[in-house]
Amino acid sequence: MDQFNFSGQLTSSKSLMNRALVVQSFYPELSIYGQSSCDDVVAMRSAIRDFTKGQNKIECKAAGTVLRFMALRVAREKGEFLLTGESQLFKRLPEDLIQLLSQLGAKAQLTNEGLLINSIGWKVMGDALHLQAKLSSQFASAVFLSAWDYPLDLFISVPRSMLSRGYFQMTIDTLVSLGMQIFSNQGEYHIPKKQILKSTSYVCELDLSSCFALAAAATLAGQAKVQFVPDHSLQPDVFFFDILDEMQIDYDQDENTLQSHFFQQTGFEGLDCDLGETPDLFPVLAVLAAFAKGTSHLFGAKHLSHKESDRIAQTCELLRRSGCRVTQKEDGAVIEGNPLLEPTSFSFDAHNDHRMAMAAGLLMLKGFQIDLQGRESVNKSFPEFWDIIKK
Repeated sequence: MDQFNFSGQLTSSKSLMNRALVVQSFYPELSIYGQSSCDDVVAMRSAIRDFTKGQNKIECKAAGTVLRFMALRVAREKGEFLLTGESQLFKRLPEDLIQLLSQLGAKAQLTNEGLLINSIGWKVMGDALHLQAKLSSQFASAVFLSAWDYPLDLFISVPRSMLSRGYFQMTIDTLVSLGMQIFSNQGEYHIPKKQILKSTSYVCELDLSSCFALAAAATLAGQAKVQFVPDHSLQPDVFFFDILDEMQIDYDQDENTLQSHFFQQTGFEGLDCDLGETPDLFPVLAVLAAFAKGTSHLFGAKHLSHKESDRIAQTCELLRRSGCRVTQKEDGAVIEGNPLLEPTSFSFDAHNDHRMAMAAGLLMLKGFQIDLQGRESVNKSFPEFWDIIKK
């Protein structure tokens, strides 16, 4: 079995890139430094381009982020807009999105073609905009990203129990770095009127969830030298370094070159880990935990059941087929690690979930022969994945 070996630079964070692209739709003079060819960023670029050219039909493809961000963006303008995309896109969120748009004076309805929005431009109904606790943080991010140059002061109530709040804070920090004034006090936010861009350049960090996948690949089967890994990051997934530390997985970081070196090792420990703020790490971490010493408890991520697939159930099924003992929980899994887990052969359907396909790819690096359906789903976030791991 050939060892995994990677040395190079990863593409930019799709989360940061998509946020910067929304800002650029208000201020075309903003230069964005970074690159990404993943499906979500390609879809966002296309949607922004069509919108800024005056088109009223906006294609969101299979990207929930594009649908959420663009719905709030188009609602800033007067007119009728139709947001289209793949059918499963409209099964997960339209009612919540429609309710949020109604607070801004926009009428939205789901049609056979997509989400139809009639807007007079944002007009907050009441003294403040109130976001519901059950909503994804992307709804809050969508509001703040489209608050540039709004003619009135905006007051927004964001519940502390909002899911994946770390990504919302990433949005706040990004906007502040570009010049937006945002005042907060215990979940109550105030954006003064007519906020304007004060920085004309933005540098997108590399994607840290992709970096974690390579760190796990190296730990299990080789080595990876990743360039330009930030020692401090806006991305919540920077938490993966804390995970490696707790599992007693060694790695090297060069503060001068910002290169991180991950390498193969055995004898690392299981862990107890709350993934409430970093749910995207769950499938890859679960595979890593399958080869750890002792039992790992991964919890706090109940919302994983409503991603591209039911990621909790899918991850547990993947581990069971590999021979790992795992107990599925409502908000995660209990995984009994086995450093001597022997490779087997089986089939697995990733259900077009990019995180599940990458998790299966890590098992392939360990010698598991997997007939994997949905391999191409990695294009959503990490299209280079299969070329890098050579499986």
